[in-house]
Amino acid sequence: MTTNKCVSSIKEDSGSGLTALDYSPDGRMFAVGGEDTHVYLYDEGTRQKIITMAPGSGILPGHSSRIFAVKFHPDNSNVLMSGGWDRTLQIYDVRQSKVIASIFGPQLSGDSLDIFGDMIVTGSNRQKDVMQIFSLSKHQLVQTFDYDITKKDLESGFVLGARFSQPHPDLIFAGGAGRNELKIFENNIDGSGSMRIMATLNELESAVLSIDVSRNGDFCIGCQNGEMYVMSYKIDDLAGDFEGY
Repeated sequence: MTTNKCVSSIKEDSGSGLTALDYSPDGRMFAVGGEDTHVYLYDEGTRQKIITMAPGSGILPGHSSRIFAVKFHPDNSNVLMSGGWDRTLQIYDVRQSKVIASIFGPQLSGDSLDIFGDMIVTGSNRQKDVMQIFSLSKHQLVQTFDYDITKKDLESGFVLGARFSQPHPDLIFAGGAGRNELKIFENNIDGSGSMRIMATLNELESAVLSIDVSRNGDFCIGCQNGEMYVMSYKIDDLAGDFEGY
């Protein structure tokens, strides 16, 4: 970052396009996935491929179509997940180098997968069952809620990015195509079944393709036209009001 220069690059001979990447929480390795339906792990120090995640046995064949998201568990570098076009979430154990569980449901077409504790949030590229929360331990759906509560037109949905807020896991950030907007939801941590929209950033010039959130609450979105926006927010703990700036 201090020199603005590329310090290393990796070029594989397979020629398959990569569409997803995530670092392990300890920073020692990173995972990639893409067109060939496989997830590969690289050593951060040597930049060498160290593991190819294999399918599980029996009913755990792995992905059958392109991968669009890979995500390490933020508290456990041995737990890794991936999702894509085949409407499955694959769960891997890095120590075993293979799939250990699978969840059917979300159709991912972007970086719309995140984990916090036992909660998994996904955003799908479709107009039905767009936002979903799953249990990592139970491998099952917990809740489905609409990205566009009003459903006023057919441009709702198409979520391509989704994240839990790190300092406030009771918030979920989601954005995508259609109306090119970002929404911030109040997470259903109390089990009431209500996912209230806290804020909306709309009328962006292009689709939101990626979202990330810092530990102090700042967040960044990357858009299809190459623009990035860095924003902050604050919450009145007494009133529960959200204020973006």
